[in-house]
Order: sequence, then structure tokens, then C-alpha cells
Amino acid sequence: MKKKPVTLRVAKNLALFELQDFIDFLHAVDPELNPDELTSLTAFVVHSLPKMFTTSPEMLNLLKEIAQAIKNQRK
Repeated sequence: MKKKPVTLRVAKNLALFELQDFIDFLHAVDPELNPDELTSLTAFVVHSLPKMFTTSPEMLNLLKEIAQAIKNQRK
């Protein structure tokens, strides 16, 4: 049985859920940060991700493998 494709709305909700989990993780790392500071720190990390991936061949390869697995689900 073929899987139904994930809609953009579902994908956005998943991304938001994961961002909130990351904000919670950052709060555990530094409980003194307030919600605005945690969200700003999250934005900084997300902004920095492309550089982090391009400077780490292992992480970039993992990203490519995951992307390929997602594309393979289309078939």
C-alpha cells in the first residue's frame, strides 16, 4: 500500500513541533533564559545550520541520505 504524501500543512506543523522541542531543550541547557531569549537563540541556531552542515561532511551526507529517503517515499 502506497503512503499518502505529507501535505505542506502537516509538514509545517511537524517543523513547528520540532522547533518547540528544541526550545525546550535549550531551556533545559540554560533555565535562566526567558521565552523571548530562547526563541532568539533558536533563530540563531537555525540561521547557523547551513554553515554547520557545510563544514561537517558527515552531517551533510546524513542530510542528503535523509532527503533521498524522503524522495524515495514518493514512489
